[in-house]
Amino acid sequence: MPHPGEADALSPPPLRIRLATATRRARAEARAALPAALAFGLVHGAVVGLLTVLALHRREVAFGERAEAVIVTLALGAMIGGFLAWIAAAALAVHRPATARFAAMLVALAAGTAGGPAVIAFVRFRAYFAEFHEPFPHPLWLLQTIATFIHSTLLLVAAGLPLLMPLGLVPLLVGAFVFSRRR
Repeated sequence: MPHPGEADALSPPPLRIRLATATRRARAEARAALPAALAFGLVHGAVVGLLTVLALHRREVAFGERAEAVIVTLALGAMIGGFLAWIAAAALAVHRPATARFAAMLVALAAGTAGGPAVIAFVRFRAYFAEFHEPFPHPLWLLQTIATFIHSTLLLVAAGLPLLMPLGLVPLLVGAFVFSRRR
């Protein structure tokens, strides 16, 4: 019987040591995935931009300043989201079975493809409405910022989601498949 304070040779290491080891490993995997993530983000953003252009063309929308803003927002947001999704999936699931890698990338890519454009739309809306908002430390500023975020996200969902569906599922599934086959 071990003395108090002595670790049993068969017992697992303490939780903080396991967490520290897992965190170091995830950080190393994320760092190693940076070149592939950059390439994937560029391709994913270009594909989403192309799908947006095709959807606008199919709907016979005139390509003016507003259409360009939608295309740039969706493409740039998807590029950032694809980059971050690859890194997140690599950090969390790179040593897991192919099905787990597929699922991790699919969830991360769906969140990134939606979240990237949402953040870009929010920043644009926030810049537009900044002159009408209270200064930063004011409590009303927080409510105005939250309302701006909700408004920009809802507008993006209402305007952007129909442009990407159902063909927008293809880059998500292909991206998850490519990631799951990666070693």
